[in-house]
Amino acid sequence: MVSPRQETAIDKESSELLARCAQEGDQQALSSLLGRHKDEAYRVALRMTGCAAQADDIMQASLERVLKHLRRYDSSRAFRPWLLRIVINQCRTHLRGRKLKMWLWGDRPEPPDYTRRGPDWHLRRKQLRTELEHALEQLSVGQREAFVLKHIEGHSYEEIAKITGQSIAALKVRVHRGRRTLLEILQTAGVTLSPPGE
Repeated sequence: MVSPRQETAIDKESSELLARCAQEGDQQALSSLLGRHKDEAYRVALRMTGCAAQADDIMQASLERVLKHLRRYDSSRAFRPWLLRIVINQCRTHLRGRKLKMWLWGDRPEPPDYTRRGPDWHLRRKQLRTELEHALEQLSVGQREAFVLKHIEGHSYEEIAKITGQSIAALKVRVHRGRRTLLEILQTAGVTLSPPGE
């Protein structure tokens, strides 16, 4: 499956066509359109909240908002950034005033592959992941959001600007400050960033 970031011009056109059909009440078009982007939207919600149940709640609330505001959607613009902006806004609302656990790579740890690397490598990797999750929790919501979208989801600054509605300059500052803060937190904790054997 092609990732949303690698979406071709034809896929973008078909997404726009589906968005127009969905606006006109075509449920099959809406279902197809949401199916293309739901995995990425869920990953963003999961990484912002750190909890699968909370990510599910955010996705449900986001889909309700999509349905409620679909008629106001500007079909001349890309659907994916509009959907991700709704998800991000739901995450912001959910995170306001709360400290929640972040999951950096999903909600299920991958099983260790002891055939290629030893148990020490896997233990160190798990410890590093825990330290990174703890450090991410200490970022402001804005820095966390920008950092997750840039460095974990791999979006360009232009895409993030469309998703969040913020300027590219502001996003670069947030990502830079978030990265700097993460490094300071990890250095203070005595964490080295490369697992043994790499």
